Amino acid sequence: MDPELKDLLSSLATGLAIGLAIGSPFMIYRFIKTGRFFKKREKPEPKWTWPLGIITFGGLSIMSFTFGKPYFGTFFAIAFIPYVVGLIRSKKKAEQANH
Repeated sequence: MDPELKDLLSSLATGLAIGLAIGSPFMIYRFIKTGRFFKKREKPEPKWTWPLGIITFGGLSIMSFTFGKPYFGTFFAIAFIPYVVGLIRSKKKAEQANH
């Protein structure tokens, strides 16, 4: 297996394991206390969320490709796409609300 692909997959697996280890107790506690895993609430859309994701993942993608890590660059480029789509959709919603 390609060493870079092995690094990417091990990084993803480690991040998932750590996220589950840290997040699971909180979710279980909330489920026991309220009967739900997640809170029900309106989704606020801060104006900085979409541009921050675009800058972060776009920058990481460019940096990865520059340093010769195409697997990481592709992964960050794929993560970049939903932020661009979200920004476009939120702009369209704002325009429709103003008319």
